[in-house]
Amino acid sequence: MYPDADNGLIEGNIFRSVNDVAILFAGKGDGAADNTVVSGNVIALTREEFNVDTLTGQSSPSNFSGNVVRDNCAITQLTLNDNPDGSGIKAAMPGMTLSGNITADPLFDSQDCIKAGTACAAKFTGPASNTY
Repeated sequence: MYPDADNGLIEGNIFRSVNDVAILFAGKGDGAADNTVVSGNVIALTREEFNVDTLTGQSSPSNFSGNVVRDNCAITQLTLNDNPDGSGIKAAMPGMTLSGNITADPLFDSQDCIKAGTACAAKFTGPASNTY
């Protein structure tokens, strides 16, 4: 979300094996992502970076506010600083509230569907057709 995305909702998606950051809060100048909710997603196995991160290089950290990352299932195989739980969701991001996220394997099938009855399936708010 760049350079000044506000009041967004990212809900019920599957992000699997993204090459860079799956969900990136960013800003430029006086603008920054604000009041955006990321909820009910499965975010797994980003190849190079965090699954969820904030880039503050072009905007002051104080410009970010009201963002919420909650009730997602996330997992990474990377060793990342500031990620003690292995979720790939960066622990310290400016203007961000984290709650109810879990670290679990979604047990994807060959079609990138989530195994029903798992902890990830319980968090996922997308279409039931994305479970098996």
